[in-house]
Amino acid sequence: MLRAQLARAPPSTMSVEQRRRDEMGKGKAVELDVEEKEVELRPTSREEALADMPRRYFVLSTAGKLVYTSDDDEEAATGLVGVMQAIISIFADEGDKIRYVDVGQTKISFLLKPPLYLVVVSSHGEPENILRMHLDYLYLQMLSVVTLAQLQAIFAKRTNFDLRRMMEGTEPFFDSLVSTLQVSLPMLLSSIEVYRLPTPTREDLARALNPGRDVIRDLDLLYVLLLAKGRLVTLLRPKKHSIHPTDLHLLLSTIYAKRKSASPSPSATPTLNGDPPPPRPPRSSPLLEPGAESWLPICLPRFNPRGFLHAYISFLDVGSSGRSADGSSAEPPEDGVGLVLLSSQRDSFLGVKAAAEGIKARLLASPSATSAATSSSTLPPPAPDGGLLHPLLLFRARQSYSLGELAVPGLRHFVYKDKSKVQVTMCGWEGEYGGEEESEGEKARRRLITLYQHLHTALHPRPAAAGAPSRQAAQVQYLRTEHEAVLGRITSSFELYLATAPLLPHSAVVNAARSISKFVAGKENELFLSNAPSF
Repeated sequence: MLRAQLARAPPSTMSVEQRRRDEMGKGKAVELDVEEKEVELRPTSREEALADMPRRYFVLSTAGKLVYTSDDDEEAATGLVGVMQAIISIFADEGDKIRYVDVGQTKISFLLKPPLYLVVVSSHGEPENILRMHLDYLYLQMLSVVTLAQLQAIFAKRTNFDLRRMMEGTEPFFDSLVSTLQVSLPMLLSSIEVYRLPTPTREDLARALNPGRDVIRDLDLLYVLLLAKGRLVTLLRPKKHSIHPTDLHLLLSTIYAKRKSASPSPSATPTLNGDPPPPRPPRSSPLLEPGAESWLPICLPRFNPRGFLHAYISFLDVGSSGRSADGSSAEPPEDGVGLVLLSSQRDSFLGVKAAAEGIKARLLASPSATSAATSSSTLPPPAPDGGLLHPLLLFRARQSYSLGELAVPGLRHFVYKDKSKVQVTMCGWEGEYGGEEESEGEKARRRLITLYQHLHTALHPRPAAAGAPSRQAAQVQYLRTEHEAVLGRITSSFELYLATAPLLPHSAVVNAARSISKFVAGKENELFLSNAPSF
């Protein structure tokens, strides 16, 4: 049994300040006019089996040639391309553009971006607009590799061009994006997740990123970013340009893309019970190797879909602060500290490398040595404890914080978005949502994410079609299943999605939302990046 409650706050005459206090949970609760609906969900074993199947993604050209598929069986995927193209053509002949097809529990969603068609097949039960969001990301990932100007020029000359050959070697970038889309709440909320860190430490690190006005001008630097554990720590940016969340997600997906390991050979030694050996786990991206340097052309489509930027990427060797007793890395490569400099100049690698070396030296030096070095041309010596990076490394364990910090009865999970900063914070996956891939915990996470997707869709309805009556967006959405209850709330300053025990009273769920708002407000400077330096 699933109970859905749409709630809208009545008109209010309170002041802006009073409303802000109420939004953050410091004032009285808003009385909600609740409209209740009940829907019975009784999935069959076949429906449950379909829900466990991974989504399938396809990119094909308008000429019907496969460009990318998430399927392992590429031969079968190639056979499906003709069917997809035929469906698109039927609608095109009628002067219409197909958006999606429902086949029982399965949705097939289409995004037509000539010269490319993008398709996703899913039985997870999510709203259709979520699938279109996935296809939008996949299309923008395509533009990050081949710019819009290149695509248009190539297919203007040869409509049957085989784009896949040109993109050979970029498959890990797309596989990484597809994998991230399945679980990423920041992507769902079109926002950024930053590294949790005290403000003074973040400000010290930000100052170390600045190579100087002359260097920025000569190298035409656009952004300087510091990354840790796959999150943004801080950045240096132009005054008139904030990095778009979508561009940052594409950049991170490219940097952290894992490579598929070769499958075991048929002659490989079987397991003790006679089964074939399990597939090898994917390998970490070579870009994450400490001390390595890469110079990567990448298009950031939200910034400029028609041209490339060039990214200098290097992960720092933090020395003893990041190594175990035997000298090996104490953390997986994905948890390392990375430096990224983006320039519009293709031939400026040596200059960008020199600027990056100065930044690395300041990051690894003590604060006093860094301050002294700013007035001279010499680089500060590295500090034995990791220098400015030392407090950042100490905070590694606090990134996935526990619900115990909030101590809210019945609360199981939450994600909070600060709308003005376009950033999110969330607790770690705990309890029934914990566990590795292919576990009951993974199924529970997928179930909860799908509920969050329904909340998000209800809180952000699509604009009504021309001539159709407009639908007022709900301010609060509440869903309850046999597994959990979820609440979504949107205000002028934040969005909040939370999960609780299914039998928790509605008033207790509202109190949990208020407690989360108070917690975030009290730790705002630590959880979010504010006032990033600019030039």
